[in-house]
Amino acid sequence: IGHRGARALRPEHTLAAYQKAIDDGADFIEPDLVPTLDGYLVARHENEIGGTTNVSSLPQFAERKTSKVVDGVTYTGWFTEDFTLNELKQLKARERIPEIRPANAQYNDQFDLPTLDEIIELVDAHYKKTGKLWACISKPNIPAISKVSIWPWSNAYYPRWPNTPIVVTLHRSIFSRLKSAT
Repeated sequence: IGHRGARALRPEHTLAAYQKAIDDGADFIEPDLVPTLDGYLVARHENEIGGTTNVSSLPQFAERKTSKVVDGVTYTGWFTEDFTLNELKQLKARERIPEIRPANAQYNDQFDLPTLDEIIELVDAHYKKTGKLWACISKPNIPAISKVSIWPWSNAYYPRWPNTPIVVTLHRSIFSRLKSAT
């Protein structure tokens, strides 16, 4: 399973990391998903992006730094749900833990933050080229997903989404939200 892509070899949750995982033989691609202000889903391990992007170095986003409580814990930084997709596309990914994965730091500021659609397109392209089907396991990973209505999980918005999606999450509040919406 390419959880976050080949995160030991490329910055996590980038198309380059997912590509590397596929090239290295992963059978599954497993992105964590977080919402944008305008309702898109992008691949990030959590909604706070100060440590995994260049957002802190961009003066146009300095005023977006804030504190939020997620599952009872206060975090300070920049949060995906405060940015539109267009704004997030101005950011570049960075290695989360360069002291453990120093080789990945050479890729800092090279890759965009991918959307769920872009990840699905990557998987589709490899299927068309090779005939091998890679599963894309999507995992909404934060309670902020509840700000996005249930429509992202419908075929109306993601026509290639399976009729019965599998949701994997570490946050009980996401299951409560999904249960009440179905």
